Amino acid sequence: MNNFVISCCTPVDYSREAMKALNVETVYYHVILDGKDYLDDFGESISPEQLHQYMVDGHDVKTSQVSVGEYKAFFRPFLEDGKDILHISVSSGISGTYNSATLAARHLLEEFPERKLIVVDSLSGSVGYGMIVEEAAHLRDEGKNIEEIRDWIEEHRQSMQHYFFSTDLSYFIKGGRIPRYAGILAQKMKICPVMVANTKGEIVMSDKIRTRKKAIQRIVERIGEVAIDGYNYNGKLMISHSDLASAKETAALIREKFPKLIDLVIRPLGATFSGHSGPGCVCICFWGKARVQ
Repeated sequence: MNNFVISCCTPVDYSREAMKALNVETVYYHVILDGKDYLDDFGESISPEQLHQYMVDGHDVKTSQVSVGEYKAFFRPFLEDGKDILHISVSSGISGTYNSATLAARHLLEEFPERKLIVVDSLSGSVGYGMIVEEAAHLRDEGKNIEEIRDWIEEHRQSMQHYFFSTDLSYFIKGGRIPRYAGILAQKMKICPVMVANTKGEIVMSDKIRTRKKAIQRIVERIGEVAIDGYNYNGKLMISHSDLASAKETAALIREKFPKLIDLVIRPLGATFSGHSGPGCVCICFWGKARVQ
């Protein structure tokens, strides 16, 4: 039996029950609401619905990544128990947590030189990150060792496709992901930009689309272009959101255009990614061709 732990951070946007079922350990990010610190703890401290309404009402929401010290405190008990660790990090293109986890691992391996503590960058976020973690857990259960799973992630992470759109660009503007002038102009023109994860795991603009309905249509077209087997895709597809109505509208069109799709899951965006994207955001993740940009 493999004597190692798989761990990740809560921006996987899966439920606590799903993580327990997968036997994956999780470390918590932080979300700061009007200066008060909450854990991103699967919605127990503050539910996704409460947080999304909080943002709609105009309150200040920020996020805080896991510190080196928090990672060391999280990893240490497993190492003391004689277990190795494979930690799968949220994309280094959207968070500095990969560097924090790597630094914590370097410090701890000086103290536990007989152990393995491998940190791998998923280059993914939200439920796309979760899908990579889920596959890693399945590979462990099939008997793959820690290095084989790391290698699989590094080989396949570019195939985890992410498409986003948002009807409210205020948080993208505030976070610097969209230039302020361009963002304000886009909102006045009712532009609903389509964004993707690039090869570095960064969120970048793909298309400037007028209206939400057309943005959804464009994303469904893109799924057909890049998904494995195109419109015959029958793998897993997940949607995370801070706007349930938009998520349901997106899911309905996907089900119509992809009749062989048997596994479509809708999840609320967790606190961390909600804090970055704000209200009105929908994220669609699926397995496809390798990213090219």
